[in-house]
Amino acid sequence: MTTEPASQLQANVDRLTAQLQAASSDAPALLLQRAQAYGDLGEEALAREDIARAAALVKDPQYSSPDSVAAVERAVREVTISPRAGARSRYAQASDQEIVDLAVKAVAAVDSQCEAKSALMVLEQRVLAGKSVLAAKQVRTQLSAFHDLCEQIGLDAGATEMASALASCVGAALSRLAAPGGEAVKRDPATAAMLADIVQQIIDTWAKNSTNGAFKQQACRHGTRMYTAAVYSLSTHQDKPTDSGLQPAFNFYIGQIWLVGTLATSGPNEASDVCQGMLRLLTADRAQFVYAF
Repeated sequence: MTTEPASQLQANVDRLTAQLQAASSDAPALLLQRAQAYGDLGEEALAREDIARAAALVKDPQYSSPDSVAAVERAVREVTISPRAGARSRYAQASDQEIVDLAVKAVAAVDSQCEAKSALMVLEQRVLAGKSVLAAKQVRTQLSAFHDLCEQIGLDAGATEMASALASCVGAALSRLAAPGGEAVKRDPATAAMLADIVQQIIDTWAKNSTNGAFKQQACRHGTRMYTAAVYSLSTHQDKPTDSGLQPAFNFYIGQIWLVGTLATSGPNEASDVCQGMLRLLTADRAQFVYAF
């Protein structure tokens, strides 16, 4: 079992993450290396997640070989998990607000971004399981932190994953408000007003960055699903705004997210996410969709 300091172990995770984001042709091997690096940090869930991703990749002819398949099988048996408590274990008893506060601080504190990402995963799981319902201020705070990260030029590996974690957590919170049959979709003018405020915050932030192409690409790359959840939840709520109130939301999504997400410089995941988002909005309010399109 490794006895290296946590900072050195974290640096190893960041290095491997950077190599993975460089579109490496050796992705399965790098994922397995990062799985062990996470294991050294005590992050068992993250280690298992990377092993699962590597196992999925080696089914692709591009990566499949007897050696790569054997490496995954070996990792399942042999990856070791340090007894030191991982961030997800440490934050299991933390309050929602403590995790939100950590995420906000991590925007500027690079050395705490991996821990914040793990804590956000704890919070997201609470939300998805219905154990937490984030307050409007908590959602808006995380949304601001996400946009602050996207405004930074040339996000490094840790900041990139931090942005994705923030967007995923906010998206989960917003999606809960549109869950079919869930309590949150009952008549609730306060929730509808909160959703309208959040969508307006998104529109205003994008307007502020109207000439910042790098921001738009970063925000779309990591936040398309979150933006979809925001507009979809607002447009399907029983106390949604009038048609004229919904129009800016649809105009924004189609005029910004869809256009940026389908640029030639966009990756396949972005294009897939935005196309799925367009289909969701079409089903949410066909008249508004057609008018905006």
